[in-house]
Amino acid sequence: MRFFLHALPEGLPDNPEPGTTIMTDHAGEKKVSAVRGLVSNETGDVGHAEFELSPVGETFVRIRTEYSYLSAGTELRGILHRRSGGGAGGEARTRMGYSLSGIVVATGGNVSHVRSGDRVVAVGEGAFHAEEVVVAK
Repeated sequence: MRFFLHALPEGLPDNPEPGTTIMTDHAGEKKVSAVRGLVSNETGDVGHAEFELSPVGETFVRIRTEYSYLSAGTELRGILHRRSGGGAGGEARTRMGYSLSGIVVATGGNVSHVRSGDRVVAVGEGAFHAEEVVVAK
């Protein structure tokens, strides 16, 4: 996964380490069960965390992220604001991200406008800064 950045606050990783956990289902097909993504806490600390990958429902698409856009407005200003004392403190971790591009790796049964191998853009809920995501069509 690569990031497009306008600015890079101190401590933000510019090249996240791979952290995908692979498991095998009963048919021998490899499936991703967990992925690593960027998180931030209330004091503006940024790091990686592992999350379970949601199952691909009938109207959802799983995407392997190639590029993720880190917003200079919403995300970076929010991090800098929390680092300057604007946060309440604490260890709560929040997934970051809402804009990415990548390659479709699986689709639900009611998805017909894209298929595995298609290059796509995802914006909004579920389009986290992570190795793979599952988003609504």
